Amino acid sequence: MNAARSFALRIRLVVALTTAVLVIGVGTAARAQDPEPAQLHKWDLKAGVFFPTQGALRSQSGSPYINIGVDYHPDLRYRPAGGEIYFNVDFKFRGSGGLSYLTIPLTANIVWNLTPVSTQYRVYGGLGVGAYFINTGFIGGTLQPGVRFIVGADISEKYFLELDYDYTGGFTDSRGNGLRVDGLTFSLGRRF
Repeated sequence: MNAARSFALRIRLVVALTTAVLVIGVGTAARAQDPEPAQLHKWDLKAGVFFPTQGALRSQSGSPYINIGVDYHPDLRYRPAGGEIYFNVDFKFRGSGGLSYLTIPLTANIVWNLTPVSTQYRVYGGLGVGAYFINTGFIGGTLQPGVRFIVGADISEKYFLELDYDYTGGFTDSRGNGLRVDGLTFSLGRRF
């Protein structure tokens, strides 16, 4: 019964955080008449490395993980506080000592330009919320809520660098270890 309540609480937290990200922007009604910037891409493909920052997970699995991610930009007219909403799925994988470690975050994100769009090297920052599907060497699977902090820079019209920090809910594996899949992800991406 306690596990069911805990799971229901986590799902409500993910829904509440996702709703908060999508509803931010009380002042965006005045911007509805502004011309929309041209959408140059719908999809991003990213590859990089993930470094867990939580000591118990890092001791079990080692570091770094391989990270492959896909972003989908639906070009929504709604731009909370002038930001852009997009959705992401990542696959963070590492094999260590005959055990496999996999985390799949599904996040809704919002990013804002930190430099003018017209600059050659645009810098952006943002945040995201979502559900993290986690399999470690000593747990079959768990679903945890999480938050993502994003900083990135365009290095050309099609390529970009991104640094993400994931902060997730903690859990206990089958050996009684308290774990979190918090960590830094460094990625190189291409826009399509």
